[in-house]
Amino acid sequence: MLKVYVLTDKEGKITRYSTIPGTGVEVIQDDPIIDMSKLAGYEIILGDNNSKHLVYNQEKYDDYVQKEAEKTELENANDMFEEMAKEQILPTLSDEIAYAFKMLYPLFEIGDEYKAGDRIRYNSKFYKVLLDHTSQEDWTPDVAVSLFAEISDPAVEYPEFVQPINAETAYTTGDKVTFEGNKYVSLIDNNVYSPTAYPTGWQLVE
Repeated sequence: MLKVYVLTDKEGKITRYSTIPGTGVEVIQDDPIIDMSKLAGYEIILGDNNSKHLVYNQEKYDDYVQKEAEKTELENANDMFEEMAKEQILPTLSDEIAYAFKMLYPLFEIGDEYKAGDRIRYNSKFYKVLLDHTSQEDWTPDVAVSLFAEISDPAVEYPEFVQPINAETAYTTGDKVTFEGNKYVSLIDNNVYSPTAYPTGWQLVE
């Protein structure tokens, strides 16, 4: 008969086994040798005089193995779905819808190869890649405006004006912006000018 010390989780599974006093609940180990690889199959039962005994239960261990297998299967399925979403679903979303799922898009990384249309996160903001390139330390999305365009929150009706640099980032008729504290609506397509640079291209909203 050997006194050992164990800890259990809320489900009663033994998570720690020790022969050092004070490191867990004191129990009696009747079998001088236990299989540590099957620790989850052991349980504590009450014996004579309410003494606690460490006993192996094959059914308990089989149930544990099954649950672990199901857990692994579910995690693998989730990983497969997430990978499928990244490769097949996320790229097809419009910018407006993609914004709602932006946390599923990757963070900007130095040295990654980006393709036009890719979307990434950087400093809590969301960006679309404009040109194929390999990212560099001095080409971060917040400064490399020729390579990235910020995707604004569609819930903001008049987002801050961002200077367009090409047709991809130009404003179209009906686009709304805030510029120098005022609200404007674009009156033309392919609008690459600010409201002060080309006033006739914008309507001031009073």
